[in-house]
Amino acid sequence: MATKADWNWPAKLVLVNYSEEVAVSNGTWGKMLGTDTGMTVDLPMESDLVKRYDGVNRGIYDLVPGFSNETAQMFVSERDFSGQTPFAMGIVWAYSKSNSGFIVNGKSPIREPHDIKPGTKMVDPSAFIGLRFYHALLAWAQVDRKDIEWVPAQNIEEVGELIGSGKAEVAFATPTSKATKIAAKGSDGIHWVELNAEKDPEGAARFAVIYPLAQFGIVPEGAEPTAAGTWGTESINYYLAKGEADLKLAYHLVEWLDTSYTRYAPLHKDNRFRSRETLLKGLRHTFIPLHPGLINYLKETNLWSDAHERREQRKLALVSGYRAAFDEALVAAKKQGINDTSSADWQAFWDNFRKTKGLEPFKQYPGLD
Repeated sequence: MATKADWNWPAKLVLVNYSEEVAVSNGTWGKMLGTDTGMTVDLPMESDLVKRYDGVNRGIYDLVPGFSNETAQMFVSERDFSGQTPFAMGIVWAYSKSNSGFIVNGKSPIREPHDIKPGTKMVDPSAFIGLRFYHALLAWAQVDRKDIEWVPAQNIEEVGELIGSGKAEVAFATPTSKATKIAAKGSDGIHWVELNAEKDPEGAARFAVIYPLAQFGIVPEGAEPTAAGTWGTESINYYLAKGEADLKLAYHLVEWLDTSYTRYAPLHKDNRFRSRETLLKGLRHTFIPLHPGLINYLKETNLWSDAHERREQRKLALVSGYRAAFDEALVAAKKQGINDTSSADWQAFWDNFRKTKGLEPFKQYPGLD
């Protein structure tokens, strides 16, 4: 157990949270860390995604829970991060494991992607979210999106109502979403499309062409009962720090999180995924570079391999490639009179400019090579 005497811990560690529930979850191990080390562990709330990441970049926060899709957007400077300058971030430890998939009205015969046929009724949530996951599922099923009967929904609650009532058969959802809870209360019940990548790797590969960040796995026990044990998408998420953040602090924090796991794991259901096992599984697939403090710890515990090193260099080169291209694009855009990076003109310029650089998209890797 790390203590105050083991190392000169700083006076304060700041871990930003995106919801009150997350702050409570993080507080279970944060309080223990503070007791062990003498640090004050602050858990401020910030609902704005860009402000959370920017706060880490500017040194306001030490850590942020980061998801793959959000981090990829920041590295590329697109969508929520459009016009924002990319910066280096590194994985410090495993934060969570999340799952998603497609709920199905209980009376529908659809059990796997190839059961989807022309005329299948699918929820169209484009009024409030994108359709990328739906298009990926249809690529797996090899059904043209024009042949689907799309049933519009205006909000997440209506998604659940449409599935629960049988007015639609299939909708994207997470096991914990409002849509799932509402649909499950319907008289028909629900089940899930089995996204079994082991059974149909070619279909899963078609899915990944549309959504490169996809990884597949079995939904763990303890999730929504109809989802537990089924195949869905799986994402391992991480506590992230700025790439240049204090190496010794990151190293000792990793050491504490690893060696104290058995003490804090029982304190909250979310803590079960904040383990060495989850971390090492995720490192086989993630495109996010690691913080040097974590790398040093993995080397000292004989958990770092040549394959990890090769992957790390590839990831670092890609992140730095996007940043270099962004800086170059700023100069080129100004020569064309485009100075406002928040404008549509800039985003169009940047979208085209980065394509000329031949940078590969950020994606989950199938494994270490």
